[in-house]
Amino acid sequence: MSRVVWLLIAALLMASPAAAYDDLYQRELRGTPPVAESRAEINISSATTTAVIAAVSGQKIRIYSLVLWAAAADTVVLKDGTTTINGAGFNFATQQGVHLKMEQRPLQLTAGQAFNITTSTTGPLIGWVEYTVVP
Repeated sequence: MSRVVWLLIAALLMASPAAAYDDLYQRELRGTPPVAESRAEINISSATTTAVIAAVSGQKIRIYSLVLWAAAADTVVLKDGTTTINGAGFNFATQQGVHLKMEQRPLQLTAGQAFNITTSTTGPLIGWVEYTVVP
């Protein structure tokens, strides 16, 4: 009987949050984002609105990390479909960028909307976004 109890305790310890944290840590060491399931590359070199993550009908996009780097002076506006997310946008000087980590509180878009970026110049804007799509 005591052997069964010890096996039960061992199973509970293995399913503890510490074990889950260790798995996330190991995924980070391997270069896998701990939460996001997908990654989209950003490479925009036109003054226009570009769909970075396509809309999925009835699904919400959750963004966990966003990296942007502007090679030329640029105003970058993030959009939930056609709705502006970041007000007047990021005003980048030449060779400037931003890295937003939102793993604890991801940016969640409206269901059925794409993640778009509007740029004001033809200078390259590069980077990536780590995200997942949920119902």
